[in-house]
Order: sequence, then C-alpha cells, then structure tokens
Amino acid sequence: MSKQSKILVISDLHVGSIYALWHPDSEIKGTRWNLNVLQNALWKAWNEMLETINKKRFDAIVVNGDVIDGIQQKSRGIPCITTDISEQAEGAICLLKDLRKLTDHMFLIRGTEYHDSICGEAINEIGRALNCDPFKKGQYSSAVLNLEINGSIINFSHYISVMTGLYRATALDREGVWASISGKTKTPDAKCVVRSHLHYFIHVEHSSRHIVVTPCWQLHTEYEIRKGYYRFFPEIGIVIISVDNTEQDPISIKKLLWKTPPEPVFKV
Repeated sequence: MSKQSKILVISDLHVGSIYALWHPDSEIKGTRWNLNVLQNALWKAWNEMLETINKKRFDAIVVNGDVIDGIQQKSRGIPCITTDISEQAEGAICLLKDLRKLTDHMFLIRGTEYHDSICGEAINEIGRALNCDPFKKGQYSSAVLNLEINGSIINFSHYISVMTGLYRATALDREGVWASISGKTKTPDAKCVVRSHLHYFIHVEHSSRHIVVTPCWQLHTEYEIRKGYYRFFPEIGIVIISVDNTEQDPISIKKLLWKTPPEPVFKV
C-alpha cells in the first residue's frame, strides 16, 4: 500500500540572541522584550511560515539543534537579550508550541554545547515541556536520531564541519561517502542525511542517498561577519522531506526560504 510521509525540519533558532527569533509574548524578568528591527523581520517571516504550513499535518517534526543561544561566554553575553538559560528555554517553548500542534511526533536534537548547554540540559527541559518523543526514559533530546519512516531511514545530527575552501558542498559530499561506507556494516543505512549548523541551505544528491544542510532562523551575527561576510550570509527557512515508498527514489527534498532584511547601504 502506497503512502507518502512528510517530515518538517527546522534548526538553528538561537532563541535569546539579539539577531534571532523571539516571541513577543515571552518575558524577561517579568517584562516583555521589544523586538528590534531584525527580530521584527524574523517574526514576520515566522508567521508567514506558519501560515504556509498551517493546514498541513506532518508525520514528524525534527528540531535539529542550536535551539537556544546559550550564555555566550566568549562575548560576555553582549549579543543576547537574556543570558538566563531558563528564559531562553521558555522563549523556545513559546515559539515551538505552534509547530507541536502539527504532528504527533516531535524530536529534539542537541546542537553545539556552546549554545544548547553541556549535554543539552536546557534542551531536555524544552523537550519535556513540549512532550517530545523521548529517546529513553526522562531523556527528551539526543545528539543523533535515526528515524525510519515509510521504510526509509533518515539520519539527523546537528553538526557538520565548515569548509574553508571555495566549495560549500564538499563537506556534504564527504558526509555522504562516509554514510555509504559505514551504512554497509556499522550504522543504519540512511537514505537521507540531515545536518544543520552552517545557517544556509545545501542539498547534495548521490545515487543512493541525499545529504541536506538546513537553513536557520538567525540573521547575520558579528561572528559570522568576521568569518566571512559573503561566505556565511544566512538563509532563513525550513526543509520538508517527503518519503514515498512507491518511488524508485523514495526521498524528495523541498526548501522553503524567506528573504532576509536588506543590508544597509550608506551613501555619501
């Protein structure tokens, strides 16, 4: 019997950053935060995203890491609207609860320890509050997820290395090659490998699998500008993975992207 399943993937929310999404109803020390220009643009894009997918039901939603921004110790907390991890977690819950209504299964993947805290302690509380699928008793987040749906396995993890050379897709191609080797004898043979962390969308397709890096919900930070103004310019959006067991290639990838605010240009 044929069936098409859909998985929504969202990542890199960085809730708590002055450059990232913040729900207007969320409070900091009992006071509502006034969204800055960048956050207003992201909030508009977020609501357009919700309207776009509003009438859809998803077989699963995967939140693929860097859900909160963390205490930003290297920057002394300056790029944060709050460095209180519990407030950032509450802000993330406020944002994700609308997505939670669209699926029976939500999975939470831990991002880097710098953002999502050591061993994802704060992220686990977000997963508990949202009634996410547990990986084991009391554990509502994990560093990796092998999700079998409609006969195909999809592998999710947050981190992928940043390439220093010209070609963005090199890291994905390498991930796909290692997945092919490892999947023969050691790990589940994933037909799709999903990574995040880079803040822009890429999709590489091999004959036997797809490798995807998901877009983000955080605008250009000073860290990214230092690393490369053009190379690390963010893309805002989500990815929807369809799995159809009647097709020769059961996996199809759809990206939904929203424009970032125009960069300021000063004239003299």
